[in-house]
Amino acid sequence: MSVIEPKDFIILGSSRFKTLTQYELDKFLDYAQLQGINKIDTAPLYESEKMIGNYHKNNQHFSVMTKLPIPFYGDTFKQVESSLDKLRVNKLQCLFTHALRIEQVTLKLMADFYFLKQQKVIHEVGYSGSNFTEKDLDAKGGFTSLMITFNGLDIGAYDLISTTLKQVYIKRPFANFVFDYKEINSFKTSIKSILRKKNPVDQNSYEFRFKKMSKEFEFGNNKTKFFYDFILTYAFGHKYCMGISSIEHLKKILSMSTSIDEETVQNMKTYFERIKELDKIYKFTQLS
Repeated sequence: MSVIEPKDFIILGSSRFKTLTQYELDKFLDYAQLQGINKIDTAPLYESEKMIGNYHKNNQHFSVMTKLPIPFYGDTFKQVESSLDKLRVNKLQCLFTHALRIEQVTLKLMADFYFLKQQKVIHEVGYSGSNFTEKDLDAKGGFTSLMITFNGLDIGAYDLISTTLKQVYIKRPFANFVFDYKEINSFKTSIKSILRKKNPVDQNSYEFRFKKMSKEFEFGNNKTKFFYDFILTYAFGHKYCMGISSIEHLKKILSMSTSIDEETVQNMKTYFERIKELDKIYKFTQLS
């Protein structure tokens, strides 16, 4: 039986930090730190780097990862320096390219990354928010990490996570299909912007496929818990970037921390094999 410790896999996604006051954010980060959580994912787009830096003014116990801005005009060092200044840190856990086209991943950009790693300004180089295949990125060289949005009904995402040798940061692991309406009320401040609805009779939709699976599996009263076990079982060893911006939401996530037993592992294996069979019948289309 494997015991899962939240501090080992939870990363605070900061896209909603800008909805908080600095005082509220400071209290939230104090609480997270007391729980052993010490990693934050941010980006210039999130407008949260400066708020995190204000917290770091008196406390630098969080390691931070950030992304190149959108649009990115090619001045890597200037952009990294700007993020470091706002965050009030002198190094980053990971610097992600974000939504770059493959032709924008130039030899100069890779040389810039190599220099920053050599100078110990960044520890990892990653890619996110792009349609690159792992083969594409391996051809460029230098990428050690990837960030993808994971969904338990997305076979492609699972296959990439389970086969890659890179460090995977799984973004929004409960997105799109896990929550029922009662649970949404508890989580709505953190997930309402990422929850997507589509006509439930559309055979390409998460909703339709989830209903098909619901007839065959007992999820109990808490679908979130079932899929929480799913990601811990099938993506063990990776990290989960969750958009958590309140102590209440974090407490809810921490309360689901669990031990993975053999019955859970078998249930997940059965579930995943059935999903693969469904994938042959119903064409899967990623929702926007």
